[in-house]
Amino acid sequence: MGKALATLAPAAVAPSSEATWAALQEMIPSAAAVDPEAFATELRSAPLHDVSWAQCLKALKSFPAGSSAGTSGLTPEALRLLCFDGSPLSDSLPPFIAKFVNGQIDQEARPFLFGARLIALLKADGRRVRPVACGETFRRLAAKVLASIAQDEFKDCLIPLGQLA
Repeated sequence: MGKALATLAPAAVAPSSEATWAALQEMIPSAAAVDPEAFATELRSAPLHDVSWAQCLKALKSFPAGSSAGTSGLTPEALRLLCFDGSPLSDSLPPFIAKFVNGQIDQEARPFLFGARLIALLKADGRRVRPVACGETFRRLAAKVLASIAQDEFKDCLIPLGQLA
């Protein structure tokens, strides 16, 4: 099979085994390697951002059709269908997403809202694994909203480096 055709072929899911789990653990950084207090210190001095319904809706519409669900099972498409203009969710979604954007998610909820489903796919050689993580929909939505808020700041930082046209 040629390389072009091989890229179109679906990847096989790695077997559920101790060896697969060990291979994944080698590739994924430990949560202990991150110092959450270092991030918290920076967040305390950062300005808070308001999030509007229009920003949430624009971000929801930007997910490609068929985007995967996170650990909750909620897909971006299902959330978009639930959040029509005037629905109870359209009023409560922006303040909830603002909690993500401003680093105000309760410590106890973070493992659930910042977690991901991890799937191990076999690489072309059939021996090594490729980890694929499907993050929680609310966290992915918040990342899109935050990127749109900080878009101009990103441009100011990246254009001088030649990283953005």
